[in-house]
Amino acid sequence: MTRPLLVVSDLHIAPDGPLSNFHAGSELAAFCDHAASNQATLVLNGDTFDLLQEPDRPETLSCQSAVDGIRELLGKVRDCDWGSALFDAIGAIPRSGGRVIVLPGNHDPELFVPAVEPVIREALGLSPNDAFEIDRSGEPWRDEVEGWKVVLGHGHRPDPVNDIVPAELHTALEAEREFALPPGSLLVLRTLNAFKEAVDADGKPRFGFVDKLKPETSGVMLLLLYLDPKLFFASAPVAARALRPNLMRAVRACLKTGPALGPQEGEANRDGATWFDDLAHALGAVLRTESEDATEGNLQQLDQLLVRPERPPHVGGGLAQYGGLRLVLRAAMRALWRNSKFFGHENLSELDERIVIDHLPPGKPQRVAIAGHTHAAREVELPDDRFYLNTGTWTDLLSVPPDTATDQELMTWIDDLEAGRLRSVRSLTYAEITAEGPRLVNWTCGS
Repeated sequence: MTRPLLVVSDLHIAPDGPLSNFHAGSELAAFCDHAASNQATLVLNGDTFDLLQEPDRPETLSCQSAVDGIRELLGKVRDCDWGSALFDAIGAIPRSGGRVIVLPGNHDPELFVPAVEPVIREALGLSPNDAFEIDRSGEPWRDEVEGWKVVLGHGHRPDPVNDIVPAELHTALEAEREFALPPGSLLVLRTLNAFKEAVDADGKPRFGFVDKLKPETSGVMLLLLYLDPKLFFASAPVAARALRPNLMRAVRACLKTGPALGPQEGEANRDGATWFDDLAHALGAVLRTESEDATEGNLQQLDQLLVRPERPPHVGGGLAQYGGLRLVLRAAMRALWRNSKFFGHENLSELDERIVIDHLPPGKPQRVAIAGHTHAAREVELPDDRFYLNTGTWTDLLSVPPDTATDQELMTWIDDLEAGRLRSVRSLTYAEITAEGPRLVNWTCGS
């Protein structure tokens, strides 16, 4: 009997708390029971665990911090109501004749450290001979199932903000040096986590939606800048003193020549500032719709906002018509609309297209490329019996209103966003390859 191949990505398993957006522990345990009963090969394809959601997590990686971090996270997860059942279900897969393969992602690079595997094996109740493996090569994982040649990886390597170069990480670990995390990780640790931890006077989270808006591009960042400019600059991945003039310089350059100019060479990797080029493009795109006089006035308002990042009292709707914040919100919505096809399974993002080009060459049939990272589930059939699957995420998501929404509809959406009234979307998608071929499946308990 050929084992079915099951692939899930971006579980982001973390203990319950304000930083966690994983709420599908019971469903995942049932899915793993399903995998065990079918003696499946289960690939946990990156960001299985989310070490970036751990409080006080360091901004560098070392062998000791990796082992300590994984051990602490696993202990906290086991103490959750669903934790023990989940660990038992994952461990049951190799004990039942299947196997489990784990690939590191950009939220759990600790898995690259060899000493981490015994810690996870112990938590899952596995013996040294059970078929459980962490693939630390950093290369795409390959297999062949029912004649289909399969290549898969987490998908963060083509993403410059989140790329972790395996060779550089291995070299640092072997030399017992600290390895600096990429700019995207610093954005999570410094900015997104600060917003997730912010509470109102009653102790209620103010921005519980942060992890649910994807992708984490300029739209989300600009929305956070609109909602709380002071907190945004206080928690930015670069010092506010350096960020403000760089951002204004980039916006003005975008208006004059099109491309925005980012920080000086080398500055991005050091300070995690690469993401603000996207902010400048989004702001510049809105400014270019104004007359020359209006554009200069908006630039002055934006500059004033960056110097004194105070949000005036709420004025009865998200589309506030005051100062630079009006511009920021308009740019945020435009950027979010650019990703309005996020929930369409047939739409390839730029990162998806790069993976297709690299791993699904035309004329070579019965090939499947599988990725994650973007949190956007995809199922695209290409000519010559080629399939691209993105497994999406098991964390909660939020959709944004369409670009046809009226001002009043946008005002209502943003007010509901701030008040926590919007319903989350949870699509428990995974990739499956059996004798019937490759497909994207939505898990429902008992299916």
